[in-house]
Amino acid sequence: MLDTSRHGLTMQRRVGGQTENLSTEDALRQAQRAWITFRDNACLAESDIAFGGSLQPLLYSGCFTDLTVQRTHQLRSFAETN
Repeated sequence: MLDTSRHGLTMQRRVGGQTENLSTEDALRQAQRAWITFRDNACLAESDIAFGGSLQPLLYSGCFTDLTVQRTHQLRSFAETN
């Protein structure tokens, strides 16, 4: 549920049977923190194909760069529409 009557957007979500309000800024901050964890783990998994080899860091950094560029485009698009 969205409430636009206050400053900015506020979303309500259910956590442990209780409802809490979450501003758009807070929701985006939480999403970004979760995305960072996703990025790091996804790149570890992708680079694991060359575990222990000299190619592993290259695979990790390539994945890291690709996902970060994608996320930058997503955030830029989000900023332009909000």
